[in-house]
Amino acid sequence: MHKFLLKSPVMLPDSHMNDLRVALSAGEQGTVFVTDSSFGMKPALIVVDIATGEARRVLAEHPSVQAETGFMAIIEGEPRRYIPHRPQLVSGGADGIALLPDESRLYYAPLTSRRLYSLPTEALADRSLSDKALGDLVRDEGEKGTADGLCFDRHARLYTTNYEHDCILRRDPDGSFTVAVRDARLLSPDGICATRDWIYCTLGQWNRLASFNDGENRRRPPYFLIRFPVEPLPPLSAQSDHSG
Repeated sequence: MHKFLLKSPVMLPDSHMNDLRVALSAGEQGTVFVTDSSFGMKPALIVVDIATGEARRVLAEHPSVQAETGFMAIIEGEPRRYIPHRPQLVSGGADGIALLPDESRLYYAPLTSRRLYSLPTEALADRSLSDKALGDLVRDEGEKGTADGLCFDRHARLYTTNYEHDCILRRDPDGSFTVAVRDARLLSPDGICATRDWIYCTLGQWNRLASFNDGENRRRPPYFLIRFPVEPLPPLSAQSDHSG
């Protein structure tokens, strides 16, 4: 068991340490990756070396971790905009984070963005690489919709929570998207994780918080933790037909 305390200068006064993933194959004893989505304007990725306990802030100035200026989402039929220091919706920089099953790449996305990015985990774990060198390795994986949480299943399919359409999307390795589950009760799907057979997700109702609604708390119980099954891969013949 390991315990790491994040302190200054890794932890900032306005930090919002959010999701995390652990890659045991990266580094001598493994590496922990944490997203600091920030309550202010200073998001970053946090990299912690399990062997030494050393923590670093990386990519703090890179566009891939930043909230998008002018961002707008339609939530429960209401247009909500990202206004720095006066947001109308839950907003921030790097938030959702996910590791491929083989731990070769880390995927991440700003909360206030529709883009998806990835980086080689070995590069992130390499303390000799500068932010410039890391930034050059960032790959834009394209649009994934509005998302909070991200996770992969054992088939390397990425699940992205979508708070704009009350659903969870599945992105297959070929880049195609399908709706994994959709329901009007899926308000602000957030923390998400996969076991061998199930996907679990928490629902936050974040858009109903009083701070986004002129002091009126619109949240209503019950608050849900949901699960749905991991679909098996199609037969090889069907996969071949699809790829062709």
